[in-house]
Amino acid sequence: LDDIAVAEQGRLYVFSGLTGDTMFYFDSPLLGFRTEPMGDINHDGIPDVGCSSSPPPERGKTFVLSGDNGTVIRMHEGSEDFSSLGYSIQKLGDIDLDGFNDYAISSAYADRPGMGTLDNTGRVDILSGKTGAILIRLLGESPGKVFGRSDRSLTRQE
Repeated sequence: LDDIAVAEQGRLYVFSGLTGDTMFYFDSPLLGFRTEPMGDINHDGIPDVGCSSSPPPERGKTFVLSGDNGTVIRMHEGSEDFSSLGYSIQKLGDIDLDGFNDYAISSAYADRPGMGTLDNTGRVDILSGKTGAILIRLLGESPGKVFGRSDRSLTRQE
């Protein structure tokens, strides 16, 4: 049975899908912009949850939290003003084939290197579920198009 993650400004709640009881909550300023099931990032057998505090025009901050007790597995902070890291969060499969599911986090309002300040080109980082390191960085091509406003995993059957 799935548990339920619900965010409000500044707090993420996780409720038991069996009883509806609050299992835990996690507080951080501006938290609650995005919430996404992440699969089992820490390999403890319990699905984890991603959440962000990234309403424009913030730098943004994204957390991956243990679905068991809400402890922070990983935290990512935006490196640029106005980049909005965490505008979108997406669970992916095992991109680098290390046995851990990876994930994507967008910075929809990030500037493309060399394009100027506040061009809002956007980017999406593909991150290792095992280490949190950037595996792939996808950059938007057109100023003002906010690449990464939305992203989804597409499963290919081979």
